[in-house]
Amino acid sequence: IEQINAYSSNCNMMMMMQRGASVFMKKSHMRTSYYMLTSAPRSNHNNFQKTCIFLQQQRQQQNRIYTTTKTTLFSGNKQMESANESGGNSKKVKLMRVDRILVNRGMSGRKSIQKMIKEKRVEWAVDDNPENDIVIQKGDKKVPENAQLVVDGYIIPPIPLLLVYHKSTDVLSAMKDNSRYCLGDALMEKSPMLFNAGMHPVGRLDADTSGLILFSSDGALTQRLLHPRHEVEKEYVATVETTTSGEINEDKLREQLSRGVETTEGVHTAQLLSVTGNDVRLIVQEGKHRMVRRMLANCGFPVIDLRRERHGVVWLGDLEEGAFRDLNPEELEWAEGVIDS
Repeated sequence: IEQINAYSSNCNMMMMMQRGASVFMKKSHMRTSYYMLTSAPRSNHNNFQKTCIFLQQQRQQQNRIYTTTKTTLFSGNKQMESANESGGNSKKVKLMRVDRILVNRGMSGRKSIQKMIKEKRVEWAVDDNPENDIVIQKGDKKVPENAQLVVDGYIIPPIPLLLVYHKSTDVLSAMKDNSRYCLGDALMEKSPMLFNAGMHPVGRLDADTSGLILFSSDGALTQRLLHPRHEVEKEYVATVETTTSGEINEDKLREQLSRGVETTEGVHTAQLLSVTGNDVRLIVQEGKHRMVRRMLANCGFPVIDLRRERHGVVWLGDLEEGAFRDLNPEELEWAEGVIDS
């Protein structure tokens, strides 16, 4: 384990130099964030990723955190306001134990965190000046839930409420699969800390369907986004096969979808937005297995290609396949509103 720790530490330093990130040094009072290296090319850290996976397995067996945890990076603090920015009209930030906060942010193993605190490796960054960092003396010290905590000179940002992911057709909608690349693998590549913190996909897309998938860190939000009772819209674009005439009767299809189409999973409805050539754009509020494909096929238009472009107010936009992004302020406000509804 010690040899692997040393190797992964060297990999981390090389990656930081390649990315031009500022390395933390006590003498120069510089800090760098865990999320600065998320966009490093996969080819540059294949061996390092394998090392992280190996250490994670050891950590699960021995319930320990190793120093290589500091190289598992992600972007999460953009979706959380600092405690000093919380005004009277915003939600009151609750206080929480430091060790519990770090566990929630993906640093599993409270005993190991307690050891790091005892070694004075955990600090609370109260402002942008590292000289003002407060060394945490006890794990049960309570700080604002969205406090900026620093471990070994690296900022540990809060886990985002939602992440947007562009799934390609070769990705399986599962968090673990032994033979195929899946959503869990994509999240692990983004950051093992996000995986450890329990982020999960909001629903699923078929293996042959591409487009937008949300990752959530809040179970209540996930339930509200998926349950038909909350009427959260999901917008799709389907490329379909046409009849021998080569045309789609838009008015007839709109009526069929609005009235309800019987499938083996039951009767489902959809709102037809437009028909452009062979592309059918429609909105549904349920997420039954292959529902959109079954509906259009039973209307006489088998689906060749299907892509989800919107979930609620969150749009896929020009996000590249396989890429993640944070919510923008309007999307975050909407997601918080869904929780409170």
